Amino acid sequence: MCYLCTGSFADFQAYLASLKAIRSSVVDVQSFLSASQEADRLRFGSSPEWSEPPIAAQVAESIFRNPDPAEGLLLFILSAWLDLQAPYVRVWNQMLVRAQSWLHGFAWSDPDKNLPRGNFSPVRPHMLKTTEALSRPGFSRSAAAWFAASILDIAHKNGPRRGNTYRFVSVVCQDLYEAKDGRFTASIARGELPLDYAGTHYKRLWMLMMFLRRDQHVIRCLLRRAMASVAGGEEALGYWINDLYFDPLELELPVDARVRASWQALPFVSPAKKSVEVVAREARRLARDSAISPASFDAILFFK
Repeated sequence: MCYLCTGSFADFQAYLASLKAIRSSVVDVQSFLSASQEADRLRFGSSPEWSEPPIAAQVAESIFRNPDPAEGLLLFILSAWLDLQAPYVRVWNQMLVRAQSWLHGFAWSDPDKNLPRGNFSPVRPHMLKTTEALSRPGFSRSAAAWFAASILDIAHKNGPRRGNTYRFVSVVCQDLYEAKDGRFTASIARGELPLDYAGTHYKRLWMLMMFLRRDQHVIRCLLRRAMASVAGGEEALGYWINDLYFDPLELELPVDARVRASWQALPFVSPAKKSVEVVAREARRLARDSAISPASFDAILFFK
């Protein structure tokens, strides 16, 4: 199996120690920007957090070392939906196992049966929408086929153009994720983030996008193997990892209560209590003023 899937507990420990040292250097806006870029490079250059002991074994078995990389990709997507309002250790262990059993059992014939977290309304529509979309002719239940077709359609129609990352997010909302606001989906389909966008309801969506686009190690390896299994996949991956076609600057910071608390603790942020929406706007403004991706703040803000 690919050497990129062999991270260790020591990798994770070293990563956390590095993050702690990097965070201790933050005293103002400029040092935060430098520190966040370094933390982002450490995170996505070697994927150390997937070596965290409580989740590493199951994630490697079901996703990164799955003999069917297209299924591994689909399980990664489904786990992002399952991660809504749930302890992540349970999501990437028990729920991941349940999702894989569901795919091998009733997902394609009777999806309501044994649907993981099927009674939880924030998760249920995304799970059902994803398998329904992949059941359409041409996709053959393959997330890799869907991924390749969606990327090629955008790249061929628009070329190397700003807004393509947003356009891809709109396809995710159309096919895999039940967006809360039709105005959001309509706007990003035109390649534009709504001016009044506040980040509400889309934390898991942006988290998924961030890992799929920015990770250069185990998830890139998974994508490469999954894309090699479908027609047009290698061409699609070439577009996907090309900043001129899918600009990472268009990836939003996935803000939740944990990230909000970390943001408010920064020495240059006013002490007034802020909502998730306010934090999302402040982070986006700082990132855009600095010509970096808002998502690049996540690594330094997420882990305590």
